[in-house]
Amino acid sequence: MSSDAPASTALDIALAVPVRDGRVLVAFRSPDRPRGGCWAFPGGKIEPDESPLDAARRELLEETGLSAETWLPLIVVDHDDGGGALRLHTYVAEELSGTLAIEDGEAHAWRAPGDLRAEDMPPANRAILNALRWRLG
Repeated sequence: MSSDAPASTALDIALAVPVRDGRVLVAFRSPDRPRGGCWAFPGGKIEPDESPLDAARRELLEETGLSAETWLPLIVVDHDDGGGALRLHTYVAEELSGTLAIEDGEAHAWRAPGDLRAEDMPPANRAILNALRWRLG
């Protein structure tokens, strides 16, 4: 392999999967947002000065008002749906604290992983959903 290989152009995203009593928190992304019109986990772009875990912590707090004591790496997913290459760094967030306040008043729900339908989530989240079902049962 050549050392002149191009650098990855994937957009690094951190996702938090908040878990409480065996259920995960998902929010419905409004259709006017990127990859909207579906249920998704809290998350967003990793800033240049952040680690993926620090970004997941920040995104969870910004989008939900929640913090987590325990963070467990779940999966890293590389995905390109035609809208650009993404690298999703996903963490399970447990031992939650704070008052739930969903960003922009989006609809939200606590769901058992087995109750989430892959077709109701962004395509990149399907591998995450499979890993989550394996992890949480």
